[in-house]
Parts: sequence; structure tokens; C-alpha cells
Amino acid sequence: MTVQAIGAANNRFIGLSTDTKPTDVKAGATFLEYDTGILSVTPDNGTTWIVKSAPGMLTSKTTINLKQAAANYDLFELGSAAIEVISLVAIGTANLAAEATFTGFSIQSTDDTPVAMLDVAKAAMTAAGVHFQYAGPAVVAAGKKIQLTIKGGATAANQNMLVFIAYRAGGVMT
Repeated sequence: MTVQAIGAANNRFIGLSTDTKPTDVKAGATFLEYDTGILSVTPDNGTTWIVKSAPGMLTSKTTINLKQAAANYDLFELGSAAIEVISLVAIGTANLAAEATFTGFSIQSTDDTPVAMLDVAKAAMTAAGVHFQYAGPAVVAAGKKIQLTIKGGATAANQNMLVFIAYRAGGVMT
């Protein structure tokens, strides 16, 4: 995206965090990075930009069906900026202890050195609604993913797992 001016005073701008902020603007002009939520202000003519406000904790959620082959499955994909994971919670929706081929799951990032968040054996999944929590903080690099790995094999029936993440921008996840 290219930087766009907003409003008639030509002192408010919006763009991506990767865009070059405008120069030759009035002191007090603002720039909103719409992909990170960070609002910056210039105290001079745009030579210097300082963060005026950054978003607090953001959340996202997804559902994944465990009736799939043993493999890695994308839960969240990061955009152009890193995030700080504050916490991640996976909620089982059924007792899976009697499953024949399913042996558990793990959740980790695809960083060069992966951030291991959860590693759960099916023996721990003995009731519907059981919660598994990772408490950060941990940084996941820009452009990386957070994945769930199904171990052993698929569950016999459709078994959806809810996954919630709380994080601080840097970036926005999809």
C-alpha cells in the first residue's frame, strides 16, 4: 500500500508499517500503521517519528478439527511484523483418551528456532472442555506461522479444538 493522506488539513496519514513515513509535513502530523495499530507522531517536519500509542493486547481465535492425518496444520499466520505471544489456550471438546490412532498434539511456531507452546498427550485429554495453556512471553518472527501438529493419526470422529491466542503487536495475524 502507498501512504495516503486523510482529511483536509493534510496532517494525518495511514499506511503499512513497512511504508516510508512522509517527510516535509507539519509538526504534530500523525501516521497510523493499519497493519500493527501503532500511531506515530512527528515533533518536527517528518524527519523523526515517535510512537504516540501502541495497541494493547490483541486476541484471535480459530478452530481445528483433529480428524486429520498426523501432520502440521496452520492455526495463525503472521503478517509483516513480529508478535509477542502473551498466552495461548487450546480447549478440547471431547474425551480423547480412548482414541486408537490419535496420540496427542503440539503447538509451535515455524521460527528458525521454533517457540514450543504446548505438547499434550492424549492421556491428558480425559474430559470435554479441558484447557491447556501456554503462558509467554515469546516472540514469533514476522511472516511465520503458529501451527498445530497432530500426533499419531486422526481422531475417529470429528473433534474440534478451539485455540485462543493473546498477543501484542508488532503485527496482525490471519
